[in-house]
Amino acid sequence: MAAWITRHRLLTVMAGLLVAGMVGVGAANAAFHRACVGQPVADTFVTVDGTTLHVVDRGAGPAVVLLHGDGGSVLDFTMSPIVDRLTERYRVIVIDRPGHGYSDAAQPIGSLSEQARLVRGAVRSLEVEDPVLVGHSRGATVMAAYLDGFGDEVAAAVAVGGDLVGEPDPAAYAAYRPVTWPLVGPVLVQVFYPPAVRAGDHRLVRGGLDRAFAPEGPAPSAYVAGYGCRWASQSTVKATYRLMEDTRERMPDIRARYGALAVPVVIVHGSEDGNVPLSRAVEAHDALPDAELRVLDGTGHELQFTRPDDVLRAIDDARDLARR
Repeated sequence: MAAWITRHRLLTVMAGLLVAGMVGVGAANAAFHRACVGQPVADTFVTVDGTTLHVVDRGAGPAVVLLHGDGGSVLDFTMSPIVDRLTERYRVIVIDRPGHGYSDAAQPIGSLSEQARLVRGAVRSLEVEDPVLVGHSRGATVMAAYLDGFGDEVAAAVAVGGDLVGEPDPAAYAAYRPVTWPLVGPVLVQVFYPPAVRAGDHRLVRGGLDRAFAPEGPAPSAYVAGYGCRWASQSTVKATYRLMEDTRERMPDIRARYGALAVPVVIVHGSEDGNVPLSRAVEAHDALPDAELRVLDGTGHELQFTRPDDVLRAIDDARDLARR
């Protein structure tokens, strides 16, 4: 009996040390995350139904609203050439989608309809009328939900390497799922993900971002570091998974209503896009009644970085189509 009590106490002490160690590592990682992410790109915050969204608001003129992809943030655009160039003639609004960057996580976390509704609420609170929506990657899926619900408030839309079909990659969907598990998910994100992301010069995210920038070249190091800091947070990872999950359920209905959409859409897509296959852009073009597809030969997914002239031209042309 005494031996059992001794072993029990030893196990209790070991478990306590393990928990304390994990709490300490989690706190250290949280401190690193705060220091790594640094200050917001712009100190503009908009609260919609209790959810605070971080917004970059620059320039003057007709409004262009930019929506980033999964795991990303406003850096998807502000670190590319297009924001500074757009501000020469437009009011440019870049939004950290709910659960990403400096924006709060929506409830229910990351659902497609909630993301679209909250983004629309931010746009309206900024007194923006008839914007051109620009969606990159999964940001285009959120844009599709925005158009489905509030299309009469939008002048035109541009998909930049965008997924307007909404079919999450099964491997990515499975990889993100453990973060939703009770107890396991928070431990993964708070204890293990941050050091894994930092290891080997952000090797965990660098490989995926390099593939997104292919075939033009590797991802810029500053962008990899910024993306990695923001991706390794519980809100971002959970919001990404929830959006994938909700997209699988809701996008078939949204696609079924594409034929009634009265908004001009310009689809700009790389022929070598390894993240969102060109076939999805073709499928969306065929389903949308007022859409134009522009295929850029020999380029990949991150067109706002690698083909900024073509993206800017698409936005200008979408605005012209809306005025006509």
